[in-house]
Amino acid sequence: MEDSRYIIGIDLGTTNIAVTFVDTHKEGGDIKLFSIPQLKAVGECVNHSLLPAFFFKPDLKTVAEGALQLPWNKEIEYCVGLFAREFGCDNTARFISSSKSWLCHLGVDRRSKILPWNNDKSTEKFSPVEITEYYLRHIREAWDHIFHKQLDGNGEPCLLSSQQVLITIPASFDETARELTLEAAKNAGYKNITLLEEPLAVFYSWLNQNDSDWGEKIAIGDKTLVIDIGGGTTDFSIIELNSDGVLSRTVAGEHLLLGGDNVDIALAKQIESQWGTHLKPNEWTALCQQTRKAKELLLSDYTIDEAEVVLLSKGSSIIGNMRKSVVKRADMNHLLDEGFFPAISVDSEGAKKKIGIQTMGLPYASDPAVSRHLLDFLRYAAQVTESGTILKPDKVLFNGGTMIPQQVRVQVLAMIREWFNDSNIVELSSVDLSLAVAYGASYCGKTKRGIGVKVKSGTARSYYIEVDGSGEKRYICIMPRGGDEGMRLHSNRKFALQANHKVSFPLYSSATRVGDLVGDCIDTATELSLVSDLVSVMKFGKEDKKVIDCELTSELLETGVLKVYIESKQSDHCWPLNFDTRLLVDSSISDEQVTVDSTIVDKAKLLIQESFRVKQEQLPSLIKNIEKELSLKRREWSVYILREFADTLLAIPYSELKSPRQESRWLNLCGFCLRPGFGDPADELRLKKVWKLWFHGMNNPNDSQTISDWWVFWRRVASGLRAGHQRSIMDQLYKQICPKGIYTNKLKSGPQAKAEMWRCAGALELITTDKKIALGKILIAHIKKLSDYEFWTLGRLGSRRMFRAGINNVIDPKIAEKWLNKLLETKRPKPSESELFAVSRIAAVCGDRKYDIDPELISKVKDYLLIHSAPKTWIEHLETPTEESIEEQAKILGDSLPLGLSIVG
Repeated sequence: MEDSRYIIGIDLGTTNIAVTFVDTHKEGGDIKLFSIPQLKAVGECVNHSLLPAFFFKPDLKTVAEGALQLPWNKEIEYCVGLFAREFGCDNTARFISSSKSWLCHLGVDRRSKILPWNNDKSTEKFSPVEITEYYLRHIREAWDHIFHKQLDGNGEPCLLSSQQVLITIPASFDETARELTLEAAKNAGYKNITLLEEPLAVFYSWLNQNDSDWGEKIAIGDKTLVIDIGGGTTDFSIIELNSDGVLSRTVAGEHLLLGGDNVDIALAKQIESQWGTHLKPNEWTALCQQTRKAKELLLSDYTIDEAEVVLLSKGSSIIGNMRKSVVKRADMNHLLDEGFFPAISVDSEGAKKKIGIQTMGLPYASDPAVSRHLLDFLRYAAQVTESGTILKPDKVLFNGGTMIPQQVRVQVLAMIREWFNDSNIVELSSVDLSLAVAYGASYCGKTKRGIGVKVKSGTARSYYIEVDGSGEKRYICIMPRGGDEGMRLHSNRKFALQANHKVSFPLYSSATRVGDLVGDCIDTATELSLVSDLVSVMKFGKEDKKVIDCELTSELLETGVLKVYIESKQSDHCWPLNFDTRLLVDSSISDEQVTVDSTIVDKAKLLIQESFRVKQEQLPSLIKNIEKELSLKRREWSVYILREFADTLLAIPYSELKSPRQESRWLNLCGFCLRPGFGDPADELRLKKVWKLWFHGMNNPNDSQTISDWWVFWRRVASGLRAGHQRSIMDQLYKQICPKGIYTNKLKSGPQAKAEMWRCAGALELITTDKKIALGKILIAHIKKLSDYEFWTLGRLGSRRMFRAGINNVIDPKIAEKWLNKLLETKRPKPSESELFAVSRIAAVCGDRKYDIDPELISKVKDYLLIHSAPKTWIEHLETPTEESIEEQAKILGDSLPLGLSIVG
């Protein structure tokens, strides 16, 4: 691809997409902007400098035949770009924006059809990956339409798939988001794509503008701070010119879902407050699109002082259902100055690290003050580069649509100067903050052909992996300081790897050892710092454990990811380990845990084996005997100890557990050791073994205690099971606890088994929302006779906040409101804690108005909980999305959490 005629750079932005190119057959190698053909109005196709990142699929019954056709596609049924942006925002059920933000959303399955977020169930949905694919496909087809007559050196048409293509992504994209971007591109017909971080592209664009004299504007040792704030994300990076005259990206910031979209949302909140209403989800989405249009108008035309916002609601009377407001330039400037870019001192607190606010489904940064996030980044950068408590930049380079207003750039630069009492910190000028990333991508492509100035995105440190050398620790250099990105480095050493077993790969770094080469072995960690203790499982065949001869190969990607490949010498297996060197800093574990000598743990494991296989009379006292051996109470067993015990239990063939006492004790202890089904790298393998038990079934299906412990076991591991597994469990449960949809008062297996069945049903978060609603309705119909475990189950079924599943697994708020009203109407002198728990979970605010219940009802719930002295934290969850404490998580789970494991967000 690096011999192709064209080099193509694509800025895959949240709000706009830009494309540039270089024709290598023409002298000069000038970078040109590709004007992208797209639909502007019905039947009107125009070439435009940007492709707005908006998707709209109208009801084909409402548009004329062929209205959406493009020169290269007469049968298309959707549109992207200008037409989608202008005409789709009034039909939010068929309109998608900010798909790039969804692509990096950890809280949802990004391959699931979840967009539009607030759409009606009757309309079609798409995944974030699909929408990204549609944008990239449009670009490819538009390029091919324009350039298919251009020929390369071999006389072949210059189709985009045969050109060198660089696609930009935020520096803060996690590994999954990067892989999904590549997946979308490949699905759209792209080949051999290179991903490039946006802040690097910004700097490349500046180099392109200052090709002849950049060395006069940046001195040796200068650190350039790149501040890139676009429509959806905020990225900070440091690029340094070292003593060898080489430019290197040395630090990149964490992921921040904070940008122009947040400004739109803040303006929409102000208008909603003015109207004195609480808009419905679809109306709120439409209002945010209207405030976006108003903001963009004010930013593009400084001759006007205000922009009108009009919101049409569904109804027979257009005038009667119309709301109007205006966005004044003065108000927007005040919002930017005080809300997003407030002037703060260098000793101020950093950004608030609360749970991200869900707005239209996305977990935006809870603290909108970019200033505080910037202060955090400079403190973090000082840690990474070992340069004191806060890193001082010498130059600042701005980019992104949010940074277009000059007043914003002036205010941020003045604040940075104030922090360091240095007026010599200067801004590097940029020609176009909206197109710089695209221009920089094409320039980067030129550097790959030896043209221009390359910025190394390597690391300023050398990296080492700890290995066992004849019982003593050794440290092998896998990436020397200053290693070039893109080159695979072989350690030329043989190692023995334990496959199908949890193994640890401690990664160390050093800023002082500059002479080590790849493969060098050192005996001491005196100059090393532990930066990550990656634990993983290398799968090989079907054996439980296997030792494999292997070699280590390492590669530093341009995106800052250090890939370490473990290559088998016995087969074609190759296992990659990904370490993000941009985010590796020394850290310590905050949870207090007792480390137990492995020989003592082995003795406890032997007790388990003996009790189940030889000395069954010890089973009743097994837990006490283990506690005595470890000198630790059961609640103090760490995840490591628990999973060691689980492996011991899983090694015992389930069919050998003949007696009810054996089987019941095994289920109880193994479930306790595996809870909550995740938290350890090898849990996925363990649960594959566990799922075989489901098909085996109980050995003693007529024993009431075994039946109870069977369902306790599945409740405890449920959070680690996949959706299909949970649905299978629910299918069997539903037949027993409510056959044919009718509530059963008594079960042959007894009341304890019935209780555990209902608790297990409540723990299955990944079953369909329709099934959750069906179960909830059955319980609500018997609300006056419900037991505590049934209230707990109802609270889990209707919860606004999932324990581990994504927010798209939450039931419709209208249904939840009906349940709440029933709970509040049922007069009880003293509701139980479980009843209060159910009320609080169903009413808890998640911050996404698609799923949050009506504010007036929340107020009633709050009064109810206050009157009945519910825990303070349960009431706080009705006011703002906050993280659950360890105790609350245990209540939600229905069991204690293993020591050292907490679920955040």
